[in-house]
Amino acid sequence: MKVIRCSSLPILAHCLGLLGEDYISVNPESKAADAGTAVHAAIAHWIKTGEEPDDGSEIYSTFLLFKRALTETEYAPRFELKTGVVEHRIEAAFYIPEQAEPIILSGHPDLFGIVNQPESTYSVVDLIDYKSGWNFEKDYIDAMRGYAWLLTKHFYFDEVHATIIRRDFTAQSWKWTREELDKWMDNLALKIAEWDGQFIPGDHCEYCPRRFDCTGLQAKDRAAIQTFAPADTTYDLTDPATCLNLWEMSRAAKKVIEAVEGAIRNQVIAAGGRITDGEREMILVPSMNRVIDPERAWAIIEEELPETMPSVVKIPITALETALKAVAGRGQKQMNVTRVLKRLAVAGGLKLEPGASRLTIRKVKADG
Repeated sequence: MKVIRCSSLPILAHCLGLLGEDYISVNPESKAADAGTAVHAAIAHWIKTGEEPDDGSEIYSTFLLFKRALTETEYAPRFELKTGVVEHRIEAAFYIPEQAEPIILSGHPDLFGIVNQPESTYSVVDLIDYKSGWNFEKDYIDAMRGYAWLLTKHFYFDEVHATIIRRDFTAQSWKWTREELDKWMDNLALKIAEWDGQFIPGDHCEYCPRRFDCTGLQAKDRAAIQTFAPADTTYDLTDPATCLNLWEMSRAAKKVIEAVEGAIRNQVIAAGGRITDGEREMILVPSMNRVIDPERAWAIIEEELPETMPSVVKIPITALETALKAVAGRGQKQMNVTRVLKRLAVAGGLKLEPGASRLTIRKVKADG
């Protein structure tokens, strides 16, 4: 019996490949996803017990963001409603036309509050999902529909008001009735039943469990590599379409190359730093970089550059935060960081500088 996670529904909106025949399933490692899971667990624990994570933990600052969103922003009144924290994943089955075996939809909604409807049997629920990632343009509507549908099936709510809160406090909201969600699920089941077996590779493949066993993605990767193979190939880079197509293919090729190089490096490390085929060998060569020890060099640099020393000193903010936490007392770590950063901001010592720009491709938004 196949099981689909709500988080995979945005992938299914583009390609139904992960519902195909048996394949080698790989869950790509993602530090961002792991951090998001940890933040969600910390917020759920706080809601149930009032206990916050250790203020020296890596997730504490993100936890504070969403705690503030749920207590100090426009979402606070909704949070104060009767709240529910789902301890485990909830599941419900849906059937595909002309198929005897159902598919299980599984999901773990973050937080829901039951809206008070005096003297009414019509139940409305607020579903709040917090997104700790930095991709503010990612589309979550299908995942949220999945969570909402599960709530109507598991708790028999009549209507769901769904909202995602991003780490920058922007939000996106939808409203669905039970009937609308059932119709959406029926359409998804029909789409699955009519799938022609075609794979449609794209950006949605990044976290697909089938990405390492997908003929469509493999064909795309081969085409991307072959695009750059002919030495006499020339491109008209004044043509926007050519630039966009080449960029997408170059990114795909780069990912393939980085994945292969990473796997080879891991193999060399696992073999003790050296592998050989008898004629050639590959070894892990340590590299050494010259660095300045601030503790010993500070007085000398200050003496040599009395007027311009600040121009050569770069202080990583993460290193400063770590040092401030280390000297703070128990329970005072984040407060100490916040206090010092406020002092720096007032003095003009904390500012935003433009970082390296990056290229990205997105759909053109229609006017209005």
